[in-house]
Amino acid sequence: MRVVIWLEPRLVMSVDRVAEAKQQFDAHGFYWKHTLAVDLEDRQRGLAVQWAASCAEQLMAVRYPERLSHFATDIADAKLYFARRPDCDLTETAREIWYRKDRDGPQTAISKLFTAIYEYHEGTPCIHSTAAVIGNLFTDTWPDGSEWHADSDKLFQLVMDQHYRSAKQAESK
Repeated sequence: MRVVIWLEPRLVMSVDRVAEAKQQFDAHGFYWKHTLAVDLEDRQRGLAVQWAASCAEQLMAVRYPERLSHFATDIADAKLYFARRPDCDLTETAREIWYRKDRDGPQTAISKLFTAIYEYHEGTPCIHSTAAVIGNLFTDTWPDGSEWHADSDKLFQLVMDQHYRSAKQAESK
């Protein structure tokens, strides 16, 4: 049985998935990001990719502020490429970002964002790629490193706030 709660007159959030993601996060589970991405994709195809792009920008500003300007163009391009299929090969763009010198969490996240946009345009599932965007911005060594550090709760709240805004956007359409 699916339980829902009215948060605003036109917005219904799936309490079961959001609560499940929170429980997974609190238990230091790996799949909390996937749970949130599935919730958004079930609402509207491509919504998880848009959520990941918005989260990338916000998480980068909080966790890696010194790197945000370095990736600002990539993030802006990603948002444009989501809106309309580009003439360029997105897998090549993802590879180019992936293989830039001294790859780290933020660089991997942006590469995965382009992979998710490619998957979206190809009509293939993009849950893992969108979750990888979030995971790589939580820690430099995801998936092998711990996502839990001094800023984890703050970052989780930021991701949840963006999830709420994305769900609200889907409900308003």
